[in-house]
Amino acid sequence: MTHEELRENLEAWAIGALRVPEAQEIERHLATCESCAAIARSLSLVPLAMQAGQSLETPSIFSRTRLLSTIRGGLASAAATQATAASADTAGVASGDQNAARGARIASWLGIAAALVLAAFLGWDGVRLRGRIADLTRELDQARAAVAASESRMAMIQRSADRTQSALAVLTAPDVARIDLAGQPGAPQASGRAYWSRARGMVFSAAALPPPPSGRTYQVWVITSAPAPISAGLVAPDDAGHVDVVFATPHDIPQPVAVAVTLEPSGGVPSPTGPKVLVGTV
Repeated sequence: MTHEELRENLEAWAIGALRVPEAQEIERHLATCESCAAIARSLSLVPLAMQAGQSLETPSIFSRTRLLSTIRGGLASAAATQATAASADTAGVASGDQNAARGARIASWLGIAAALVLAAFLGWDGVRLRGRIADLTRELDQARAAVAASESRMAMIQRSADRTQSALAVLTAPDVARIDLAGQPGAPQASGRAYWSRARGMVFSAAALPPPPSGRTYQVWVITSAPAPISAGLVAPDDAGHVDVVFATPHDIPQPVAVAVTLEPSGGVPSPTGPKVLVGTV
């Protein structure tokens, strides 16, 4: 091929549309012709854009609309330029004008290629960014859940440790007194035990307590020589009817003469009103 024919085929060579012998001839020519080599370098975006368009995920509607608008503009410009070049060739214009028309066609190709590369990059970058944000959001949620679970476990362990320490303090107190409680007619199989220390409080345990009726709860009372019993607190048995709790009792209460458990309305009452479930005397 002549120099002009080689230059005319650069666009086809850039997109891989030539047969192997023709492509090899152009490549040998590019090694010796700097002007054609410069044009070939400027056309390097075309196959890159085509490859990017094939390998990337489908862009968003916004990206496709913007890309199509850019391509239509580029194709319209290329068509106008080609028409001008054809008219110039028919009229026999000078080779300088033909080269200018060819350069304009190459510029149109470059505009389309640049638009393709940009749109493909933005589409891929958006997909990748959304995926990364989703991954980070999941990781953050998992980390928060792990921290919350860890804090919950630590709080439970701390409560258990505090309860154990308080119970041990009562059980080892010099003035500790033991009070055994027996089940009453409402819960004949139930039993309980209280360890009381004026300085350190009360450890109370029970077994075989039946589940309280809806709207009712068990309340523990310290019976003293004073006219009114003193509420130690509320207890809720587990599924097996067991209770293990530590109460802080006032240091200035009179010496207890008995401990009792009654069935009261939910939330407890200032003084006992319901049936006795457990009773034990000192």
